[in-house]
Amino acid sequence: MMTLFGYFESLVGKVSRIVSLIGLAGLLALAFATVLDVVLRWLADRPITGVRDLSSLFVAVVIAASFPICIAGQKNITIRFLGTALGPFYHKVLDLFGNIVTIVILSLMSWQLWRYAAELARSHETTWVLGLPVSPWYRGVAALVSFCVIAELVVIFKIIRSLTTREKIDPSKDTS
Repeated sequence: MMTLFGYFESLVGKVSRIVSLIGLAGLLALAFATVLDVVLRWLADRPITGVRDLSSLFVAVVIAASFPICIAGQKNITIRFLGTALGPFYHKVLDLFGNIVTIVILSLMSWQLWRYAAELARSHETTWVLGLPVSPWYRGVAALVSFCVIAELVVIFKIIRSLTTREKIDPSKDTS
């Protein structure tokens, strides 16, 4: 029987994987478009109009799409020598501290990205060549970073639960 937290943890993991796959597909599409643009410039002297416009927007979304899977799977870069030297309990306490710092940073990033997207919408910012509105792309980035805050909350709760129950957490094993 899965607990409510277990279900939520599993859901966050699944959504993170789907988002990362969509981000990977976007990255592959961008790479294909870039190669095709270069080939058409070279062979036919006819570049694809707007590839640069779209690439700058795609890159922001693709990078943000890779964050949730790293957060949910606890695959972020950590330095563990102090926690290892102090023992398992303090190792978890230091992990908790690091994850609290991470959620604060992600929350601030999310807040600022939402503000930036709103400012882009107010100023009717568009791409140079295609004239596409920029704010929806940054709203997408802000939504992805906001989802990272939710994923980080799950990780923090998992660490707190392990501290209170003396449960061992293995960050290399993704239970979702």
